[in-house]
Amino acid sequence: MISSALAAVLLAAMPVGCSTESEMRGDPTGPPLDVSLSWSQHRVDEGSARANLRVVNHGGQDLPVTAIGVDSPGYGRYVEDHDSVVPPGQTIDLRMTLPEPVCDADPVPAYGIVRSGDRIAKERLDPQGQDFLKSLWRRRCNQLSVTNVADLSWDWGDYEAVGTGRRSYLPGALVVQRVPGTDTPLRVVGMQGSVLFRLEPQARPTLGPDDQRVEVPVRLRWGRCDAHAIGESSQTFLWKVDVKVGDAPPVRITTTVEDAAKAPLLGYLRDACS
Repeated sequence: MISSALAAVLLAAMPVGCSTESEMRGDPTGPPLDVSLSWSQHRVDEGSARANLRVVNHGGQDLPVTAIGVDSPGYGRYVEDHDSVVPPGQTIDLRMTLPEPVCDADPVPAYGIVRSGDRIAKERLDPQGQDFLKSLWRRRCNQLSVTNVADLSWDWGDYEAVGTGRRSYLPGALVVQRVPGTDTPLRVVGMQGSVLFRLEPQARPTLGPDDQRVEVPVRLRWGRCDAHAIGESSQTFLWKVDVKVGDAPPVRITTTVEDAAKAPLLGYLRDACS
């Protein structure tokens, strides 16, 4: 089930607001941190709050990093403990968990935060990092606009395929379950699978104000059977769903399947491709 809650753990926090000059420059008795910062995300982390603060160490010595964070109107000011070393002249992506976004604020300008012992650097993200963080903020806010109204989950029944070989398909449904206390209409208007799986919706029912649950019937088919695609796929179970909530324009969100369903679905793929 796709839930609006995140598993982020706040290990170290700083107050929201502007940094003082001493905070930005760090310990005045030590050399300032000579870094530039950006933002990235691994493909396997798409759809989650996990992302990377990209740190470039322009100094001539190893940079031991003890905390990293972000400062943005769209996220507030958030810092979490970290333990890694960025060698001189090197660029390293440091993984962290983003906090929940502030969806009624603009996510930029955004700043990255790096702490090394008593020294702290707060640097504006480069243009690519600004755009990337804004994209992550938009995706999560789109997700929340849906999950605040309904939970979405995939149901494949007993995983019994219809037909055999490459003409077969697996019947199932995208289950849309209303969040208690809400009455906003919601409708799934499209979906897209991955390289290995195709999703074919058979109807597009609306979750009306008085409905607690609807099921969108779906046929799952194989996408590719070649060894290269199967061996290299990193987003096998990250599937996109286009959802219209109320009168707002449709938004695209990323969904996934429960861990227990992955082996049976791969079993269907194996049988279909054989």
